[in-house]
Amino acid sequence: MHMLAVKHNQLVGKWGEDLALDFLMRRKYVLVERNVKTSYWELDLVMKQNDCLVFIEVKTRTSTVYGSASEMINFTKNKSLKQGVQEYMRRQKKLISHFRLDVIAIDVNKTKQQAKIQHFKDVW
Repeated sequence: MHMLAVKHNQLVGKWGEDLALDFLMRRKYVLVERNVKTSYWELDLVMKQNDCLVFIEVKTRTSTVYGSASEMINFTKNKSLKQGVQEYMRRQKKLISHFRLDVIAIDVNKTKQQAKIQHFKDVW
């Protein structure tokens, strides 16, 4: 992949995470950690909602050529994501009894300068 395309994808990804974070914080979620690296995966957002720890995977697309943002999580990625969540929880010294895995899918319409945000809860 061309270096410029990689940089563009990283910028789009970070921008999408910023949108998702704002979206969640307006809904009373609290940020715990961001961009947590594990052996298996990078966890985009770790949030707290009441007594529940919520792991958020953010997918942002500026084009539907390869599918919409919600179509971007496939079984392999989902398996790696689950392993990353399990590793994160093993690293914690306290017992985490309530947790879930959510996906935020963001499809950007550059022409209209709009972003459609979908929140899929408890996809584990």
